[in-house]
Amino acid sequence: MSIFSGMLTAERRIIDREIYFNRSADRRKDRVIFFAKPEMPRRCYELGVQALRAFHKLRPDIEIVFFGSSHQRPVDFPVLQLGMLPGPHDLAKLYNEATIGLAFSTTNPSLVPYEMMACGLPVVDLARPGNETNYDNGFDLARLVDPDPLKMAQEIAAFISNSDDLKERSERGLAFAATFPEEEGVGRRIEGLLMKRVQAWDDHALRRATSASPAIAS
Repeated sequence: MSIFSGMLTAERRIIDREIYFNRSADRRKDRVIFFAKPEMPRRCYELGVQALRAFHKLRPDIEIVFFGSSHQRPVDFPVLQLGMLPGPHDLAKLYNEATIGLAFSTTNPSLVPYEMMACGLPVVDLARPGNETNYDNGFDLARLVDPDPLKMAQEIAAFISNSDDLKERSERGLAFAATFPEEEGVGRRIEGLLMKRVQAWDDHALRRATSASPAIAS
């Protein structure tokens, strides 16, 4: 077994709270952001485009923003294409200004939805089998939407209009993200695991050396 096997879960969800935190006074009520990565099929770029095209017809007053990739493609409805942002502080600013954030995945999610939650941004993800396990085994954190583009557009339109649901999911997301380890805490945990493993190796080596030594007559 690898000495890092017990560290993977913690490392996967490290949130830098000096960057990703809630600045609620900056939040707009008319902006949807989409983690748009056309080069990664598991991030469901085409599905997001279809749904947001239909959403724009329902809510043309809402600004739609694509971010997260240098491979952005032109679309046939109004979108602000931000591409790859310069750094994490720019991401945190975007998460704090948006109304809702779309971050899809057909496998394991990236840190993006959790960093959104740490900034108080309500998250939209796909209602696919088992996806609730990525959100504390519940359906009251991320808004899990139907993967049919037209139904998704309707659900997003209803969600962005429901101020109570937005507020509740924002608060739950903040509480959930607060349970994730910070970088310093994970560093201490990894150091502790390494020290335990080194101590176990030392103890094992000492036992072997002792058993191999000749008996000393008294």
